Parts: sequence; C-alpha cells; structure tokens
Amino acid sequence: MTAERPPGLPVACDHEGTVDWRGFQGATADLCVRLQGDSGGGDGRWLLACESSYAFAVGLSALWQTGNIAVLPPNLQAGSLEDCREGLRGWISDLPAGAGGGVRRLAPVSGAAGSFPWRRLEPARVCVELFTSGSTGERKRVPKTLAQLEAEVVVLEDAFGELLGDCPVLATVSHQHIYGMLFRLLWPLCAGRPFHAHMAFLWEEIFAMMGRLPAGAIVTSPVHLDRIGAPPDGPARLPGCRALFSSGGPLKRASSERAFAVAGCAPIEVFGSTETGGVGWRRQSGGGGPEVGPEWTPFPGVSLSVADRGPEAGRLCVRSVPAGTGPGGPALVMGDRGEVLPDGRFRSSGRMDRIAKIAEERFSLDEMERRLQEHPWVARARTLLLPGGGGGRSGRDFVGAVVVPAEPAQRELRERGRLAFSRVLREHLRRHFEPVTLPRHFRFVAAFPTDAQGKTTAAALKGLFHPPYDPAVTEPQVLESVLGPDGLTLRLRVPEDLGYLDGHFPEFPVVPGVVQTKWVWAAAATLLGRVPEVRALEAVKFKELLLPGRAFSLRVHRQRKAGSDKLCYELTDGDVLFSSGRFLLGAPSTGPAEPGA
Repeated sequence: MTAERPPGLPVACDHEGTVDWRGFQGATADLCVRLQGDSGGGDGRWLLACESSYAFAVGLSALWQTGNIAVLPPNLQAGSLEDCREGLRGWISDLPAGAGGGVRRLAPVSGAAGSFPWRRLEPARVCVELFTSGSTGERKRVPKTLAQLEAEVVVLEDAFGELLGDCPVLATVSHQHIYGMLFRLLWPLCAGRPFHAHMAFLWEEIFAMMGRLPAGAIVTSPVHLDRIGAPPDGPARLPGCRALFSSGGPLKRASSERAFAVAGCAPIEVFGSTETGGVGWRRQSGGGGPEVGPEWTPFPGVSLSVADRGPEAGRLCVRSVPAGTGPGGPALVMGDRGEVLPDGRFRSSGRMDRIAKIAEERFSLDEMERRLQEHPWVARARTLLLPGGGGGRSGRDFVGAVVVPAEPAQRELRERGRLAFSRVLREHLRRHFEPVTLPRHFRFVAAFPTDAQGKTTAAALKGLFHPPYDPAVTEPQVLESVLGPDGLTLRLRVPEDLGYLDGHFPEFPVVPGVVQTKWVWAAAATLLGRVPEVRALEAVKFKELLLPGRAFSLRVHRQRKAGSDKLCYELTDGDVLFSSGRFLLGAPSTGPAEPGA
C-alpha cells in the first residue's frame, strides 16, 4: 500500500468492469477506518471469508494495515466457517448476511473512497492463519508471517514474471488457501498485474473470459485439467494463454499433454504444501529438453535433503524462508517420500503417511491407487483406510476404493454390474497385494468430490462410505425379466446400499416414492422402446413401505382406449401392494397394447 503506482493502474476486473489502484486504495482505507472504530485497535484475529477475490484483497490489506491477523477458513461452507469461530474478534465477509450468526461482521467493500495513513508492515509478524487441505487427514492450523509470503511472491516473479508480462490472471481455484491466495491474488497484486475477481468453475467460462482478453494466465488444479476441453461451439484452442499453473496434487501426464494441446502452453505444476509453501516445479509436456519430465526443479532459495534415520527415514526435508526454516536451523520434514538427484532436482514417490497396515501386512495406498489406474477400466482412483467394527466380521480396518471409471468402461459397469466390475479390479490388484489388504468396498463415481480448491479431502471420501449407502447404486437388482404381449414384468430386489436410502429415513431406511416412480419410468422405456412422453400421473398410491433387501415385482402394461393412451403399473410382492398408478402418455407411440384394446 506504500508503493508508488499510477492511480489508473488496473488491479482487478470482473463481469462489471475494472477497479484501478485509486479505487483499491480507497476501499482499503475505508475498511481500515471501520476496523479501527469497531475493534479499538489491532492485534485481533478476524475471519476473512469472501467469494470475490477483489473483496478478499481489500479485506486482507486492511487487516494487515491495522495490525490484525486474517484467519482464512479452508472453504466457505457453513461447517468450515463454524469451526473457525473460536477466538475471533469478528468477520470480514461478502457472504449473505445470514452466514456467521451473531458474530460482528464488516463488508470488505462499502463503495466509499476513504483515506488512511499507510504504514510499512513488520515482516516477522504473523499476518495470516491458514489450514491444511485435509486431503490426507484432519485439517491443521498454519500461521504465516509476511516475510514468508513475500519470499514466495519474489520467487514466483523471478521465475515466471517475464513469461506472464502484464497479462491478467484468471483462476479455477479459490483464494482461501495458500496456492490460490499467492498465485491468483498476492503475486499479481504485488507485480502490478490485474487479476479476475470471479472464480471460473467450467472451462467454457475460461474460454469466454480469455476470448475477451489479448492474453492471460490461468491458475488451476489437476481436477480441472483432467476435464479440460474446448467448447463445442468455440475455438479449438484456448487463445492467448501465456501460462497454465497447476497445484494440489500430481497431474497425470496424459492430462498435461491434453492441456498443452488445448491451451497451447504446457502446465507448470507446483509442488509444495501449506506448511512448506512452494518447493519446486515441473513441466511434463511441451516438447523435449532436460527441463521437461517427471522430475521437479526446486525453487530458488529452497534446500532439499532426505531423512536417513528414524521413523522419518525416506522423507523429503525442506529448508527455505517460506517453510520458516533458516539455512542453519532444523529442516521441515514433509509427508512425502522422495529422493534428491545429483543435479539438484528431486523426485516424489507418494505420501509416507499413506503407508497402511492390515493384519500385520504393510502396504502403500499410493501404490494401490497407481496399480488401479493401470487398469484400462479406471480413469482415476483414490483409496483410504476405513475403521472396522460394524463393517465386517473381523472388526479390523479395511480399504475402501473410490473409482472414476474410464469412459469406455461405463458400458462394462452397466452390463456387468458393480459386484462383477469390482471383482475384476480386485483380481487385478491381487497380483501386487496380499488378499487381506484388497479393497473390501468400491464406490464408483462420475468425479471425486472436491472443495473450492479443487482438492478431494479425506473427509469427503469417507463420506461416500458412511453411512453405508453408495451414491452410485441407483437401480434395483434384476432377478428376472419377462416381456410379453400384455406388458413387462420384472422381479427385482432393493439393494441394501441403495444410494437413495441415505437420509430417507435415519434409523429406518425406506425407498422413496419418487424413486419407485423412477424405476417404473425405466421399465416403461424398456416396454415402449423409448423414453415415454408423459402428460400426467394418475391415481398414484403408496400402500406399503418398500424396504432395503426386499424382493418385489414391477409390472407395467399398456392401456389404449378411445381418446386415451396410458401405462399402468404396480409394485407388488404376492398379496402386498407397495405402489401403483398410471402414466398418461402424450404423443402416439408404438408398443404392445392390451388384448382387445
């Protein structure tokens, strides 16, 4: 805030326009005055939770100028905000007024252009508290000083500033964690490079935003780059992309190559953590040369070694200003195993804390994921150790596997079913792992659950297994199917882990009525040979509760009479009627009619 800059220098932009340096200083000054009046001084902890990156920048700068500490929740979900409430003086947020309950809150941008006596900040002072991502366990609080953040910004500008020039920075990741805060906000703000205040969720948005700019840099993550692609009605390649940054996990080489083909520049992957800051970078695509490959190049000022004794043996150790370790002090031991090469580069071979043990058999969850992804049916896989007890007869811990099937394997999953599909994957793993360590339960999903940072947390993965309903299980088990001239009769069973049972109802799971109707709809499509065009539902009744594990019969038949065309259905088991009703059809359709109709 003490830097001499042209008043009209662009700072941030969004769909409504651009804010310049004068406007940014004025908004920050206004919030500084309100902070001083509200708190009576500095040295307080304020939760900073903003959807807009510009509002976040105003709040961050004002907190630092008034001597306060910014506490950054890992995301903007209500539960995460609630977890951070302890010891706060208040909130600075642009979220709806209901968020945060009765805690004092200030809007980061009031529209007023105030003035404030800017001061130089103390580099050694803690200025922000972050939280680890929770991708391998519980989140931990991590304090950072201004000197640590500033050292990272300097390294990034020295390494990549010339590549970016003065182009704006766009992002698909949140500023609420260290990667997003540094790459999409602090670095461009300090370098005089405008940043986009809006976070894009889809590549269609990125293409549209880049189409309005002569050039731009994109801050993204592996989960987004896995889905990169040109819009069907847009250009084949992303125009004007000068740099593509990725962090949050290793990027698959195929994704890197596809991103290079679409964006026209190879993704620059960043290796590090909340505790260490940036440690190194690499490019896996974009041509030949010694700088392209799986190895990582340390950032300037980063010293790496490998622990050689004790329980930490084999782990990478870091010394750097961002990590809070000086040249002569103790190194910060990472959770990653690896090796340092003679030329100074390094390799990472997975998390040490992902070594699991079942029945005295030790194995690597990272290796199990890698082996699963070697199978042509698997696009991505995550494994986790789950507690035993109610989950099995032995009561011991077991492995759960969450799998995103490859696109060609979707048909295999539909035709074989989950159990047979899982059995094939277990047999594939049996070549490398002891039987007792193989995954007991699989969850097949279209995409991993992710937070605003594009990271998949351990808690989100565990949530797919507890309660024990599988969101991928949406259809009943087919026991028998008879298609005759008078209709279709199916003998079915409700799966015990049917995903629709979750929450319907706690302690007493029941198949929802709308789900029964959905199954009838699917049977009607089979009978007609197409999706039915329905004008209305008639005489829908639910007589008895349909419970998990229950076998039942679903019959649907055509009823065509003068002036009406209907599909009648009933779900029964002997004399028990679960539900019944009629679909009033729209346009004329083909299919078997009732005799005599």
